[in-house]
Amino acid sequence: MRLPTGTGSDAWEVLADSTRRQLVDLLLASGEASATELASGVSISRQGVLKHLAVLERVGLLRRRAVGREVRFRVDDERLAQAARDMAAAARDWDRRLRMIKDLAEDAERARGDHL
Repeated sequence: MRLPTGTGSDAWEVLADSTRRQLVDLLLASGEASATELASGVSISRQGVLKHLAVLERVGLLRRRAVGREVRFRVDDERLAQAARDMAAAARDWDRRLRMIKDLAEDAERARGDHL
């Protein structure tokens, strides 16, 4: 399923995956970690972790930095905050739409009751 286009849609798609959310949670808890360190906290291989990290990095949710031969990853706090704001705005919009549908259904039910 393709999510709505806009600032947060890529992040939404990426964060829809539970493993990626788990990796983000681990990085938020530790501040920074290598793929090897992250692999010890999830049920997938280091190579699998690297693939997920690449996807998170592609949409700007992660930053990397080299420390000698090791690559360390951290969450881009501003990008994650922007994605959260975008998701909250979408949730408010859906709540508004669902209220409208509910109101229409209740109006239709009342109108049907008036005709009985």
